[in-house]
Amino acid sequence: MVQSYNKRYPEAFWNALLELIGAEPREVVAEFGPGPGLFLVDTVSKLQTKKVYGLDESESMLKQADEFLSCVLSSDNYILTQHDFNTDAMVLEPNSVDMVFSGFLLHEVDNSQSIILQAVQSLKPFGVCVVFDFVSGNEEAFVRVMGAHGMDEEKARKRYPHMCKHSVDDIGEFMTNAGLKPSGSKKIRGTAALVVGLKD
Repeated sequence: MVQSYNKRYPEAFWNALLELIGAEPREVVAEFGPGPGLFLVDTVSKLQTKKVYGLDESESMLKQADEFLSCVLSSDNYILTQHDFNTDAMVLEPNSVDMVFSGFLLHEVDNSQSIILQAVQSLKPFGVCVVFDFVSGNEEAFVRVMGAHGMDEEKARKRYPHMCKHSVDDIGEFMTNAGLKPSGSKKIRGTAALVVGLKD
């Protein structure tokens, strides 16, 4: 995941994110499923983030995230928690974060709507929920991108239905159902999309 980070989060991703959420600082950011924490590291410089929360099921990923985050934040300014989004209740304080980010997690959980509901609970008023995930609609593009990352075609086609189980409209509907106002979306490489919702 460390080696593939720049491919999964290229410059086009950051340009699109800033276009969708604006340039104002996001001082407190929570990531659902941060893996090794590199997105959170980048928020410190790109979004002027001062405090981060990372919730992930993998203890080994959280250890890696701790290592990376300790290079950019004091230990008081990042909190990493082992969390199973399929079974655990939300541990973040209500109305405590400016942005919740979920990258390539929505397709992995049993109840995608619950992820957005958990995000809304923890967001401050006027906070943003950002989902970045594979989306349905272009199987051939998905196969090409996975092939460029070394996956054979047969395996990519088998993964397509699961990894791309939601459309941009589906994710927007999850946000609307959770009380967010969908405020924009942008496709990245034709296989993934950023979808943003605003909490009033």
